[in-house]
Amino acid sequence: MSRFLKSATKSDFIPISVFITLVLVSSYRVLPSLGTIFYNDGAFFWLRENYFVNLAMTWSQNYFGSDQTNITFLYLVKSLLTHALNRFGVSQEVISYILSFGLVLAAALVYYFIFKKISGSKIFGFGAGVFAIMCNLSLEHVGFGGFFYYFLGLIAFGVLFMRLNKIIMSKNINKADIICFSLLSVLLVHPFYFVIYLISLMIIFLFFGIRYELYKRAKFYIKTLTTFLFLALIHMYWLLPFVIGTVTRDASQTYGGNLDGVFEGFKRASSYLNAQNFFQYFNLYSKNVQSSYLFYPFYVLLATLLLISFYYLFKKKKTVFLISLFLYIVFFSLALGPMSVVSGGIWSYLWSSIPAFSFFRSFSRFLIVIIPIYLYVYALAYKLLDYGNKKILLGTIVAAFVFLNIFVISGDMSGTIVAVTPPQEYSELNKILVSDSSSYSVLSVPNYFYETYKWSENRKTDFMRQDYYFMDYFLEAPVIYNRASISINNNNKLFSNVFSFSESKVDELGYLFDASDIKYVLVHKDYIAGPPNINTQDYLSYVKYFKDNNVDSLMENENFAVYQLPTSTPRLSHPNLTFQKINPAKYKLHFKGVKDVKDLNFLQSYHSKWNLYLDNYQKPCLAAESSKECPPINAFYQSGDISYINKEPLFDSTHSKKFNYANSWSIDPNEIKKFAEGEYYKKNSDGSIDFTMTLYFAPQSYQYLGIIISILAVLVVIIMGIALNVVKNSQKP
Repeated sequence: MSRFLKSATKSDFIPISVFITLVLVSSYRVLPSLGTIFYNDGAFFWLRENYFVNLAMTWSQNYFGSDQTNITFLYLVKSLLTHALNRFGVSQEVISYILSFGLVLAAALVYYFIFKKISGSKIFGFGAGVFAIMCNLSLEHVGFGGFFYYFLGLIAFGVLFMRLNKIIMSKNINKADIICFSLLSVLLVHPFYFVIYLISLMIIFLFFGIRYELYKRAKFYIKTLTTFLFLALIHMYWLLPFVIGTVTRDASQTYGGNLDGVFEGFKRASSYLNAQNFFQYFNLYSKNVQSSYLFYPFYVLLATLLLISFYYLFKKKKTVFLISLFLYIVFFSLALGPMSVVSGGIWSYLWSSIPAFSFFRSFSRFLIVIIPIYLYVYALAYKLLDYGNKKILLGTIVAAFVFLNIFVISGDMSGTIVAVTPPQEYSELNKILVSDSSSYSVLSVPNYFYETYKWSENRKTDFMRQDYYFMDYFLEAPVIYNRASISINNNNKLFSNVFSFSESKVDELGYLFDASDIKYVLVHKDYIAGPPNINTQDYLSYVKYFKDNNVDSLMENENFAVYQLPTSTPRLSHPNLTFQKINPAKYKLHFKGVKDVKDLNFLQSYHSKWNLYLDNYQKPCLAAESSKECPPINAFYQSGDISYINKEPLFDSTHSKKFNYANSWSIDPNEIKKFAEGEYYKKNSDGSIDFTMTLYFAPQSYQYLGIIISILAVLVVIIMGIALNVVKNSQKP
């Protein structure tokens, strides 16, 4: 961004000012002064103490504990940026705006400067910036909250085409290109866009290797391998745990209950006409908000102009024509998924045969690269066009496009988006939860498909009511509740009646409490039922349950009531155990006076990669008598955690399910005695032993390793870039 701003001149002041005004006008109802933006996939990671530790790891304590190895990319970078901005005193309202509409503005400016340079026209650059942020695909991501990963990806692909144009002119891929490709990929924080980026670079390297016979040179292969090696190394922070997660569980576990539902939604919206209009999902967001009958002919016009531009480039610039056409055909076909005539058959086969391919359920995301392809082809054709009134023609098209999207000046996408200030009572609840340092969960009821609240309702609800991840990210304690993407009622048969969306069996709550670490129950009064919720569930049935069981509310107001259970089951239990939580993926266990074989129970969802490791004997920490739990440490990483990759777990053969969902091991002191006395255990006068173990989620070590590799790779590429620049400057006369 700094490079683009440095290239700005006084004449760029007007278009830059227009972009700033456009973004402010389109978001004036969701400005920081009005609340925090955290709807739908734009979920905001609230500024909470130790929240990074609880959010960004491969294991989440939410929903009885859940494996996040496949989805750490959703949390790590965004939570780091959130907390980094907060370190500089930026408020959470401003941070949420920067990570949403701030990125919209950044994308507009980047596309303006890139295509102003390629086309040689400020008017074209302005039109490119407008098209990038106001085409249907971009507006759908604003409407459904996917700002962060989408607009960062859009910026990356715009810069990629700027670099492609430079390569075409030089007819070679040099070291600077490799460095640029590598560092640019840092913006690709979503694996889907990383895959698109890899495919784009593969096509570029293949094309130029053949076109200019670079394949005959050894240096070409070295450059190619170096580029893709750096790309892999830079993204190891999510790639390593992602691969581990893909191997250890199937797609249905990753996506919960909405794998097929989301896929079918994308499939229903998929057609050549809709793809050409950049319509994506949810029965076409833009179609329901604006007059699509005007959009279809306009985008048909744009497609016609694209064909004319291709023909013009075919006559004038064969290389540009070939690479652009090939990229367009590949990505347009991929964006149609199983509906593509060209690649639909292969796509359908991969979907049904390879479980990991379900990652591409939202296949229309491939359309993101069609945006810079359109603009790149238009820009070069416009530059070559010898027509005296071409500025007037271009200005007319841009004006027509802005007019078609005039609804954005509503300030909240015609009432479909909203900024919210959560009721103060929820902050008060957080204080209560934080004051309890034990390991526990909060049950949130009634059950609902997605969170919608009376205090967070958007203006236009006839088309959609915005949903939230409020319980997941606002509360500082682990939460348990059912939602469509989790479907506890389907995944955990033991509690299926309690978590039913239609007729929840409130009278079965007692068994749930006995078999889980639930300590508090949050009964919502502010929940709004309706589409897509099946039935309205009366919160009064839960209030009645606690009244009948003589449990008074700990806190009650117009939004919710909170109940603390008189007794709760500890997360970890064994007759001779005290324990300490280091982080969600690691617990230190202290056993004292163990004589016989007893079971160790761990009330988090069963996973074969929860392992027990014997440590050097340590004196136990000071634990609370009631819970046998020491105060938590909340450390993201401790020295030596990566070494668990090579360590052999103990009692692995006894690892089994407890309560049909949790973990249990049989702890045999005779196995401990096989190790050196004094070093690994302490023998007592009655023959019992004391020893220390670590309970650890093994995939977490791969995340640590991946983060270290990524940091080192980025540093190496930056140093290479600096060295290359120094050499380049030293060669100047």
